[in-house]
Amino acid sequence: MNKTQLYTLGGALLASTALSTAAMATVGSVPDSISTTGVVSTTTVKISNLVFSSTSATAANAVQFPSANVSVANVTNFAITFGANTNLTSGEKFNAIVSITGAQFVTGNPVASLIVRTPQGTLLSTISAACNNPVLVGTQLLINGCLATTLVTASLAAGFSTNAFIGGIQITGLVFTSAASLATVGNNIALSMTSKDAADTTIILDTAAAGNIITSASPIVAAVSAGTSAVADATTTPAAFSTLTSGGGTTGLTLTLASFSITSGTALGTDLTNAVTIDNIALTLNITVTSAAINTAAATRVTVGGLNDAALATDINTTSNFTTGVATFTLLGSMPTTAVIAVDFAGTTAIPAIAAGTVSIAFGAKGSSVQSAPTLTSATSAVSLGGFSAEINTFQSSAGGGSTNFQSFIRIHNNGGNAGAAQVTVLNDAAAVGTQLGSTFTTSTIQPGATLQLSAFDIEKLAGITTPAGQYTLKVTGPLTGYIQHVMLNGTNNAFSDLSGFRLGSGANKP
Repeated sequence: MNKTQLYTLGGALLASTALSTAAMATVGSVPDSISTTGVVSTTTVKISNLVFSSTSATAANAVQFPSANVSVANVTNFAITFGANTNLTSGEKFNAIVSITGAQFVTGNPVASLIVRTPQGTLLSTISAACNNPVLVGTQLLINGCLATTLVTASLAAGFSTNAFIGGIQITGLVFTSAASLATVGNNIALSMTSKDAADTTIILDTAAAGNIITSASPIVAAVSAGTSAVADATTTPAAFSTLTSGGGTTGLTLTLASFSITSGTALGTDLTNAVTIDNIALTLNITVTSAAINTAAATRVTVGGLNDAALATDINTTSNFTTGVATFTLLGSMPTTAVIAVDFAGTTAIPAIAAGTVSIAFGAKGSSVQSAPTLTSATSAVSLGGFSAEINTFQSSAGGGSTNFQSFIRIHNNGGNAGAAQVTVLNDAAAVGTQLGSTFTTSTIQPGATLQLSAFDIEKLAGITTPAGQYTLKVTGPLTGYIQHVMLNGTNNAFSDLSGFRLGSGANKP
């Protein structure tokens, strides 16, 4: 026997997916009947955290699983398989100590059997009554006197050597308790093992660090996320900003606030057989949307629409139901797997700039003894206003034109229906330079129908230009409709000229 082998640990329930043939041992689970295709899975058993989180920690610790009424066929079967170089054969006796963390064993009737394997590592069969049944001592199971008097060649598949080895120990009938930590998703139950020579227990044959066999998992896989933020189009008619240029539906009148997906996971209930699904723990799905998008005068409807569930189409059409900026929905019956929350706009009323709101998805439990799934929250999409982008050149600086010669002024006119401020960037107009001067600044709010006029002195002060010189190019943008003018006043003869070279280039906003 190799006496220095280390073990790797894992676990799964009644699975048969993979067998490591490396010179390492594995803790996992095995089928009731091992054959030449019998394997040990190292995937952990996933148990719903809701099994343990519905009551106090004390009550959660009292939960026993599998429960007493579960049939033997559904009781977990865990195995500790030896590495390929651990060539324990007939006539060699050993003891094993199995320790647990994250839970405790319950006094019951666990049974330990030896597993037979080929030299190549294939599991073949189990030998019952080859070990004393495990004895519970504190947090440990003591398995003594494991001995195979013979490893019959009948256990071997055709084509294999007649030499058979002990492949490990299978333990059936385990029951766990004191697992309140499983109320938190991601916590685990782990096993470790030490095996010793039965004739001289001071000789340690193998040791295994703690490895997870059971993990706590959410019974659902759910996510909620914000929709794509939109830009309201400044050039639409009959009202500016009445439709969306991005982030909306095909007509530009729908804003997706958020979307969510809900699917059942694979976490098992206390019987370790049946998965807990969202449909068997949740009676209702409650959606609360809080957003300025739904209490603007442009909003006409708030909807929850199914992407892959044609039967799901819930909306609130009466605007008085959401003028406070909050809309709530309660869905009954089968839970949707995916859905979107959206707001529709009229197309005739201006949509204002809208900051991101919030959406929450909460599940109503089916009964007082059933723990509901956790609430999900997310931001919603936002809306910004588009607008014009224009520029003028050859704008005289306060030093370039002088106070008595040519003085430049910029006039920003708002001919739309919404008030807005403009952003102004100053560039050096010289062909070989063209770099920004000072900082981009925001003007005061310009009311509909009003005009804001700024002199070179005003612009230099607002941009923080301390050394005026030459001529400027001014770039002007803003969430409003209108146009800009470059006017020049000759202080000597009071001559006035309109030198506007660039304005908003097209559509209804062209002067």
